[in-house]
Amino acid sequence: MGAVLVSGGTGFVGAGVVRTLLRDGHHVTVLNRGSHLVADTRQLTADRNRSGDICRVLKGQRFDAVVDTNAYTGVQAQLLIEALAVRTDRIVVISSGAVYSDNAAQPPGEDQPAEGASVWGPYGLGKVGVETAYRAAADRFAHCAIVRPPYIFGPGNSSDRETWFWTRQLAGRPVLLPGNGETRAQFVHNDDLAAAVILLASGDRVGFDVFNVAHPDMLSFAELAALLGEIAGVDQRTICLDSKADDMPPRAWFPFRDFPCLMDPTRILPETSWGPKAGLRERFAETLAHYSPTRLWLPTRRRTLKRGC
Repeated sequence: MGAVLVSGGTGFVGAGVVRTLLRDGHHVTVLNRGSHLVADTRQLTADRNRSGDICRVLKGQRFDAVVDTNAYTGVQAQLLIEALAVRTDRIVVISSGAVYSDNAAQPPGEDQPAEGASVWGPYGLGKVGVETAYRAAADRFAHCAIVRPPYIFGPGNSSDRETWFWTRQLAGRPVLLPGNGETRAQFVHNDDLAAAVILLASGDRVGFDVFNVAHPDMLSFAELAALLGEIAGVDQRTICLDSKADDMPPRAWFPFRDFPCLMDPTRILPETSWGPKAGLRERFAETLAHYSPTRLWLPTRRRTLKRGC
């Protein structure tokens, strides 16, 4: 694999894919609106919501592989599929574990129902639409792979998740958890996700594939809070269970949904050479070390919470 087109490339996940591709010596072209230029890449400027824009900039282009990092609706996926035509044989699409249905077994394997759990709302349904579009067009490519990650973390995370915990812990404030804190989740480091994407883009697999990509360890939110606190070197007696904020749902004041975000990654582990490069403790420690003390600032805006401790 040499020439790779990355749709997106400037967000948290896309930037990780581009960074890993460049490190491995690939020639990277990014397709986005051009508001943030990416060093050492070739820029194609287009709005992926406009078919004419994409077709114009891709005219005459050919790529060894394409990575779609920022498709959020079936329409967006379909427009890119049509514009690619015969411009690549291989494509990897970053979807989400949010596609798994309410009635999916926990943790769900790739064969479980994927119609979007109600807790994820339009985001999950949008990713279902993305997968549906690529599945229907899979015969246009020698290999089309869908990658489903759980919660993604790492330095520069644009979602205030692990930093939400550290901000409170380092300021000596309690960590407030919904319910009994036993809701479980899985995680994947952004670099590990990028490694899986590039492995699938550059391999010799054929046909249509779906892979869960996650660190196999599962953590309850209480265990996550304890782990992050230990890494930060703070007292863990400040974890408060059964916290509430009037009638607001947990997602309005807590960085995760109070719903299992789990997936079974046992298919990708034996079928490919992919695997997490380090344990969660080491990866979270690396992430904390990336931030300066001023980055982990305590927000001045407060919400009144009723705490169960």
